[in-house]
Formats: sequence, structure tokens, C-alpha cells
Amino acid sequence: MASQDDPRIEFRIDGRELEGPHVRPFGCHPEASIVRQIGDRPLYLGNCHAADPAYCDRAFDAVLTVAKDPAPATTHHRPMPDSREATWEQFRSAADAACECYREEGDLLVHCKAGISRSTAVVAATVAVEERRHLSEAYDVVRAHRPYAVSHPQIRKLAAYYVAAYGN
Repeated sequence: MASQDDPRIEFRIDGRELEGPHVRPFGCHPEASIVRQIGDRPLYLGNCHAADPAYCDRAFDAVLTVAKDPAPATTHHRPMPDSREATWEQFRSAADAACECYREEGDLLVHCKAGISRSTAVVAATVAVEERRHLSEAYDVVRAHRPYAVSHPQIRKLAAYYVAAYGN
């Protein structure tokens, strides 16, 4: 349990008690590209600048944008709000596109605005479904490469529904 002088918070995430700084970091929308490969998979997670050749010189075979506006390199646009207004249809469409691209298109970048919430949930759901893993294990895989990966509670819930419906 965090003390009153400790700025950390404790809360349940992905069905487990975790302790630590599980809030969005100050300055989580930098004017630079953030691209994280998820292990040795052809799967990448990033922020909005990762899909903009003006900021990132890395090319991808497919770019799934789950933010409101498509980026210059977007090949698949599945907008979803980073809020409790996110719907099952929006999440399912994004995760279906991610799974299909992961299987068939080569290097896949999934990005939202900050690379913290929407994209991490879609990437975790993709890893869980495609590799037949539990969602909490898939989130651990993602967090190993993007420690700030903390999805909005509504989006985490939708990821859990997706894995329950389409996973192992």
C-alpha cells in the first residue's frame, strides 16, 4: 500500500493487483516518434508520430490507426475514442484488422495518439488471440516493451471481451 507521501497509486488492472505509477506520464504526447517492437514479432506499437514519415523513417507493411484521425502512413483506419464511449463494434473492428494484418501483411504498426491506451489494448488482444495467451499475459508482453501501457478501463474491458470471444 502506498503511503500518503508516496505519489504512486494502487489499483486493479487486468484482474490483478499492481502497485506503482500506473497513470499517464507527464508529457506523454511528445513531438517525436515512439515505436516499440513487441519482442521479435513483426508487431509494433507507437504514437501518432510513428506513422508519419516526417517524424519516423521506419516503414511498415501495414499501419493500423486507432486514433480519431488517420496518419500519413495509415493503411487501416479504425477510430476509437480513448474513453468510456468506446464501443464493442469499434474495438472488434480494430482488433479484427490487427489480427488479419498480423497474420498476412508483414510488419504491422498499431498506433493511437500516445501509444499508451487504445493501441496497447489492440496489440495485447492481438497477441492473446494469435498466440493463444491469456490477456493478462499478453499485456505483460506489451508492457515489457512499453512500460507506460495502461489502457482506459472501458478499452481493457472490450479487449477482455474480444479475447473471450475469439481467443483460446
